[in-house]
Amino acid sequence: MKYLLLIFLIISAVSRAEPIVLCVEKADYPPFMDLDQENGVFYQFIKIMNKQSDQQIELVSRPWKRCLREVELGIFDGAFAVIYTQKRDQMFAYPKTHDGLLDNSKALWTVNYPVFVHKDSTLQWDGRTFNQSQIQVASPLGYIVSKQLGQIRSLTALNMEAVKGLKLVARKRLNAYVIEQSIGEKMIQRHDLDSLLTTLETPFMVKDWYIILSKDFTRKSPLKAGRFWESLAQVRMEHGARLYQFYMQEASGDQSE
Repeated sequence: MKYLLLIFLIISAVSRAEPIVLCVEKADYPPFMDLDQENGVFYQFIKIMNKQSDQQIELVSRPWKRCLREVELGIFDGAFAVIYTQKRDQMFAYPKTHDGLLDNSKALWTVNYPVFVHKDSTLQWDGRTFNQSQIQVASPLGYIVSKQLGQIRSLTALNMEAVKGLKLVARKRLNAYVIEQSIGEKMIQRHDLDSLLTTLETPFMVKDWYIILSKDFTRKSPLKAGRFWESLAQVRMEHGARLYQFYMQEASGDQSE
């Protein structure tokens, strides 16, 4: 009996020692993630969570679609930041209530995706349609916003990275670019495009971002998964507003908390 107890304690200790490995997109998205500087709102969330728990979290970076694929395969334990869809719900684990409903109290962040346009543009968006046809609107590859743009028949949906897209809008070579508002604003600030770009009044969409976990991870370690999402929610509530304000205000990208 003593030997069985010892084996159980060893297994438990090894399980706690194994880090939770999360995949993030191999790109910088200020104010949330700055991979080169190991900084940003979400980077700080992970640092705080690691300080508050003996359950450590490690980050790896990959192209976005590869991140999702390797979480689905169980190669990594999770990924962020991921919007909920019914299809993704079949592939990944999201935080849920006891009734099996999506628990947005444990979301990573609530985000607004506006339409960025040139200040001279007459383009309008009413939440369903644009007031012009035969236009080109771009967004990052592999995002839900890209898929939704592709379903609008009156436009040509393009995929390109954010800085390139915003610069093309500034040069009037692209009608619009859709990306999360804070990220867009920081990139505009960093590349001195403030005088040329603006956003349309109605957002293209408003969604919650989540840190998803793999189905394999939550099946093997349901309690660990639950503690992870609870810890994330607590850190976001206690530190989110302060960190967001800090990183939105800093201009050079080289500050650290």
